[in-house]
Amino acid sequence: MKGRSGERVWWILLCLIVAILAIVSLGAFGQTCPTIFLAEGIKHYQNSSRDKNDVDTIVIHAIKVGGVGEVIKTFNEEKVSAHYFIDRDGTIYQLVDPKDITWHAGNKAVNKRSIGIEHNGDWTKEGWVTDSMYRASAALVRCLMGYFNITEIIGHNEVPYNGGFGGISRKHDPCKGPEWLGIRCDGQYWD
Repeated sequence: MKGRSGERVWWILLCLIVAILAIVSLGAFGQTCPTIFLAEGIKHYQNSSRDKNDVDTIVIHAIKVGGVGEVIKTFNEEKVSAHYFIDRDGTIYQLVDPKDITWHAGNKAVNKRSIGIEHNGDWTKEGWVTDSMYRASAALVRCLMGYFNITEIIGHNEVPYNGGFGGISRKHDPCKGPEWLGIRCDGQYWD
């Protein structure tokens, strides 16, 4: 009987260790992240190995498309990319690994140090952001802020213009529309 009692103690310890590791890996003691689906097919980005100190900015975008398949097709045709796409129902898709550099800001320096999050909707229309999108985007931003050293969240319209496709003179998404996500629009932070 002593042998079985010893086995049981080891089994309990093993189960306890596995449970603790599972809890820690799921972020119960730290930052938790929303469910993110991997969507493959983006062709235009730069392989990199950025770490948490290389990324300090999140750039918020909006595009009106039919869904994740259409955004991948559109991005490939336009030779652009973003790290994440949030659909109308709040589903989050990872299009490119956040350690890689995407071509989303229209400014090479900003691309190198930022994460691009694209949202599905016509930002020129009132109410384009669904409650599900709002919650998913906020959760994703919190998750990314928990890993990267994010110091700034800007709209595509706030990317400095350097002859590329960013900046207020070229892009107005998403901040010309409704105030949302507590994200900086026109130089202000919303509650």
